[in-house]
Amino acid sequence: EDPSWNVIFLQLETFRGWETGFLRPDRPFTPTPFLDSLANVRQNAAWTRHLSFGPETVNGLFAGHCSVKPHLHWSPTAMFRGTRFLCLPDLVRRHGWQSAVVTGIDPDWDFQTPWLRAWYDEVSLPPTIEVPDREVFRRASGIARRLGQSDRPFFLTIISYSNHVPFRTREPALDLVRSTRPDSAIWNTMHYTDDVIREFVAAVRDEPWFNHTLLVITGDHGTNLGEHDGNAGQRNGWRESIWVPLIIAGKHPRLPGGHHDDVASLLDIAPTVADLLGIRDTVPWMGHSLVEPVSADRHFCGARANATFAERGRWSYVGDPATGEPRLYDARRDPLQRQDLAGEYPDTAASLATCVRVEQELVDYLLTSNRIWPSPLPR
Repeated sequence: EDPSWNVIFLQLETFRGWETGFLRPDRPFTPTPFLDSLANVRQNAAWTRHLSFGPETVNGLFAGHCSVKPHLHWSPTAMFRGTRFLCLPDLVRRHGWQSAVVTGIDPDWDFQTPWLRAWYDEVSLPPTIEVPDREVFRRASGIARRLGQSDRPFFLTIISYSNHVPFRTREPALDLVRSTRPDSAIWNTMHYTDDVIREFVAAVRDEPWFNHTLLVITGDHGTNLGEHDGNAGQRNGWRESIWVPLIIAGKHPRLPGGHHDDVASLLDIAPTVADLLGIRDTVPWMGHSLVEPVSADRHFCGARANATFAERGRWSYVGDPATGEPRLYDARRDPLQRQDLAGEYPDTAASLATCVRVEQELVDYLLTSNRIWPSPLPR
């Protein structure tokens, strides 16, 4: 493959699939018209069943960057400072890419700064604890232009923040509703960030390097606003908490254009991007490249505290955080998880619950024993 493709990776705060227009054709309106337009370009790729690990941001950061699942209870940034990971921006840097990250929130608040400095050549921090997304993306467009002047390709990550609970209005002229209720105010803040991304792409699309650039867009996690249990803020594994968009836009000849309803997760971003860049190194990643068709028996099992969830084939499993009871849904016919089928298919629900338990025990062991990516043995 041509090794000179650039990558711009957008990690969007709390960008729920529940509100993303191209994922909700049942709704008569969309807060995300620009993302929808990207997802619907034939040559671009979008995944409609793409999942995160739910809050907090550090779970999404490590899953997307390092293709590693979170510990059941402990934060990777604070508790696994001695654990060795291999993460995408550091990998591409070893192969000659420039790397930079621009963030709209001070990463020190959840101990991200040492990790970002280890992975990236350049870390651009906000002048205050947080700044609006439009300021962040305008700063990022200048950095992208500067990086693009080099004869080396670049990997640029932009981390947004404005779409964070409690979803405070940023630019009233872009508001879709007059509401401060989180379950509707999120439409305003997602619409705002969508417009910020539109402006960013317009600012760089005429650069000579843009046609050789992959634009990767995802959310770090969703959030529970009471859609299933009526208890907004409680951690759970239903779609409102873990469903996030994934769009890869660009003219790469191996990008599988169109909409894909395969099981996919944040774990798959690093393997997919590395595959498109032609990097074939041995890696310890837990995800898979999405460039080739996903096998019919592909599964995804995850847990965080009392939130458990799994996907396999047509099935979507959630462990009810209040009762511990299994919930089972037909993911293709019932993407919003309205009709529980666990009573009709108890063996399927039990099998997926076992997948969650067994895989999480392994992940917790690998993280705590520093066996994700062990140091080479001395010769």
